[in-house]
Amino acid sequence: MKRYFSFYILLGMLFSLSGCEKDHVESSGIFRSDYLIVRYVEGDMVLEEASASKRDPIVLYVSWDATKQYLSPDLSDPSRSSHPYAPENTDGFLAIAARNGDVQTDGKYGGAPIAAIYNRHVALADNFASIHLTCDEAWDESHPAGTPLDDLVRIEMSSYYPEEAQQVREYACPLSELPEDALRIIDLDKHFDNIGSGKYCMRMTFDQVFSFTGTRKLTLTLTTADGRTKSASLDLVDPSQRDKRF
Repeated sequence: MKRYFSFYILLGMLFSLSGCEKDHVESSGIFRSDYLIVRYVEGDMVLEEASASKRDPIVLYVSWDATKQYLSPDLSDPSRSSHPYAPENTDGFLAIAARNGDVQTDGKYGGAPIAAIYNRHVALADNFASIHLTCDEAWDESHPAGTPLDDLVRIEMSSYYPEEAQQVREYACPLSELPEDALRIIDLDKHFDNIGSGKYCMRMTFDQVFSFTGTRKLTLTLTTADGRTKSASLDLVDPSQRDKRF
């Protein structure tokens, strides 16, 4: 009888240890995703100018005012996290992921708290094919009103490439030299800390200081692969007034 009693005690200890190990894994808060990108966003583009003096080149920032999002089904799976998100347009997510070549894996991606993955692994839902910056007035003799200023601006951004071993690629080049495939899956987690507290997916810097009088309107336009456009504008004032404005 003592032999059987000792056996049950040992068995109970093994189950107890197994339960402790499971609790340890769950309490670690590590989330793993089957997809490289777990959230796609749609909304309105926002164009802002960085605070600067008249002695500095113009610096522009692009952010996105999200009005709709598509979430990976992994985010709402209670077996993956003790703090799952509510499902949101998951069918739409699966369609976008398939279009982008982000094929389902067995928990290959992630390895961080679920909130961090939600905030970091995010991209625009639309696939874009072109980007141009224009002005409503002639910028100089080589750039009449409405013509692209792309050769005057340097862009910084990053993009996803789910089908490649190099999953995220950084870009820093003249806007006129940005490869078309850089716009296919735009990474929204590119964060520039020197302007406010928001997240900005692009930064554009003019290659030199320009002088003009009055006010000019700059417009940034992104065109999707299927021909739709997203644009945002801002008014630039006379550079001599910039120190007074900021």
